[in-house]
Amino acid sequence: MKKILTVPFNLMSACFIVLVLFASSATAQILFEDNFAKANRTAEKWAFLQGGWEVKGGELTQNNPEGRTIAVVSDAFWDDTWNEYIFELTARKLRGANGARIFWRINDDLQPGPGRDDARSFTLDGPVKGRLADEKSRIKFWWEIGWENSSSYVLRDLRGVTNIKDGTETKHKLGREPVHIKIVNQGSIIQLFLDNEMIFDGKDINGNKKGRVGVGTEATVASFDDVFVTGLKGRSVEPGGKLTTSWGMLKTR
Repeated sequence: MKKILTVPFNLMSACFIVLVLFASSATAQILFEDNFAKANRTAEKWAFLQGGWEVKGGELTQNNPEGRTIAVVSDAFWDDTWNEYIFELTARKLRGANGARIFWRINDDLQPGPGRDDARSFTLDGPVKGRLADEKSRIKFWWEIGWENSSSYVLRDLRGVTNIKDGTETKHKLGREPVHIKIVNQGSIIQLFLDNEMIFDGKDINGNKKGRVGVGTEATVASFDDVFVTGLKGRSVEPGGKLTTSWGMLKTR
């Protein structure tokens, strides 16, 4: 009788260990997250470089209806070695002329430089991690969502030159209902999704492969929520946006 009971017990123990290891592996994939439930914690996680930002109603809201704004993940919560990740969040527009900007691959001190003025460089007070030694590597990518019911994937180099990628236009509107945004950043591959619909599938994208993430607006009051950055190491992106390891939404509201 004792031996019969031991077998199921050992099986249960083995299953428990496997589940714990699986859960730990999944949890380890989360590089950064913020659901804006605690304002004091959000203040540690983000650097608010331009705009009127506050946590309100469990969302990060940008209240300034004029000018360009930007908030980026703070030094303490970002590792500069991260170069393969999925950036997910929700965004909605409360009022204003334009929409939201979703930033990634920010490799920029966000300070004025030769040929760069404050407005075009999205700068305000202090740099993030100081001025970069390599001026040529100063670059950031962003996705403009909600500009006249279209979106554009944009990159800007040191000189403030803007390149808009073809094939990124969409009829998605940015209004009071949250839109789910996902950016897959893996080496030279970039994929953009709105509400689980692939908008852009780009390969051999030039520019730096790593850099932190952020959010912003232009002449718009908007709010953001459910920010997740998850690692892509050990997984590869396939055509159509599928990952070799299935990865569902990390949080549903």
